[in-house]
Amino acid sequence: MKRLTFLILAMAMIVGCGDSKDNKQDRFAENDLVGKWKLTFHEGRGDEGGYILYEFKEDGTGNVTEIDSGRIDGNEEIEKWYYDSDRETIICLVIDEDDGDTYHMELEIAQMADKKNMKWIWVGEANDTAYPVVKLN
Repeated sequence: MKRLTFLILAMAMIVGCGDSKDNKQDRFAENDLVGKWKLTFHEGRGDEGGYILYEFKEDGTGNVTEIDSGRIDGNEEIEKWYYDSDRETIICLVIDEDDGDTYHMELEIAQMADKKNMKWIWVGEANDTAYPVVKLN
């Protein structure tokens, strides 16, 4: 009887101790990203800080608008975006506003307080800083 009890407890622990990454994927999907997001890259007074507005649309397109010191510092179109749940990364093909060329951008979800409050890392950036991001709608 003790062996059976031990076996049941061992099986329960194995099933209950799944990978936390799998749990995050189960509760977060590409549709959760649709909407407008604000990534703050430096703090300021009121609207004087630096931030980027990301808009991910249901049709897989979007926009990226950079605001620095209260002024628009850049506005680019996202030609295509998708969420890679295995890597917990948002993959974007962005059209450069200056020359019309496209470039690849990746945003790794580094931390997730909930589906509207996260920290993202720009993949490929030298310092791997995790920037705070909040969903606006």
